[in-house]
Amino acid sequence: MVAFIDKHGFDGFDFDWEYPARRDSNNTEDKQNFILMLQELKAAFEPKGYILSAAVNSAKRNIDISYDVPALSKVLDHINVMAYDFHGDFDDYVGHHTLMYSSEIDADYNNSDWNINDGINYWLEQGADPAKINFGIATLGTFTLEDPSNTALYAPIKSGGAPGPYTRIEGVLGYNEICELHPDVPDIYDDDQKVYHKVIGDQWIGYDNAEAIAYKVEYALSKNLGGFMVWSFDTDDFLGLCGGGRYPLINSIKTTLKKNGY
Repeated sequence: MVAFIDKHGFDGFDFDWEYPARRDSNNTEDKQNFILMLQELKAAFEPKGYILSAAVNSAKRNIDISYDVPALSKVLDHINVMAYDFHGDFDDYVGHHTLMYSSEIDADYNNSDWNINDGINYWLEQGADPAKINFGIATLGTFTLEDPSNTALYAPIKSGGAPGPYTRIEGVLGYNEICELHPDVPDIYDDDQKVYHKVIGDQWIGYDNAEAIAYKVEYALSKNLGGFMVWSFDTDDFLGLCGGGRYPLINSIKTTLKKNGY
């Protein structure tokens, strides 16, 4: 690993294990194995001054399963909290994947803690250094509704949304695809969850626009978090075809930081 970083002139390594003791592994020892691997990497990186970060889950109920938070906070330079993917085509119903807070209906589905705010607060409560936490920003959306007339949260879905021309993956639309394909379709705002979506026929597209990103940046600053991580550059409007200039979502992070004196 060190030789690879040396060869290509990188400044560090981001470890993305999705997720210790979950998904593809039910080995409870992986929670500690993750720490052991990070400690070995850190020992190898320190003489070179290389950065070590890891992408981690943001859902409160998953944190205890996968992470020894104090140990993780000690060994990592950056904790990249993926504040997205709360819902997707792995569900059989509609839900926004970057919801800041839960709404009343979430309680009916035992999802009251299934939101960014609860997750970030839990990372902090468990001992994560806020200065090491990078708030994860997503630049993609989407669902195909079972019944186009039922567009409410938890409405049944047939599948993920129709693939876009660039990403070409069911259930994924980049922000650039959304704004290019549907420029005149108004956003629908959920004031409880602080997120936006569009509905086009049987397509329910939950995503973050520049306003939603700005809200998330203000939130992260209120928690004294260290920075931001974006997934990903190539699904922002990098050519500026939608009228908001190049990289409008990433620039929303930058301008909101500048407004706050950073």
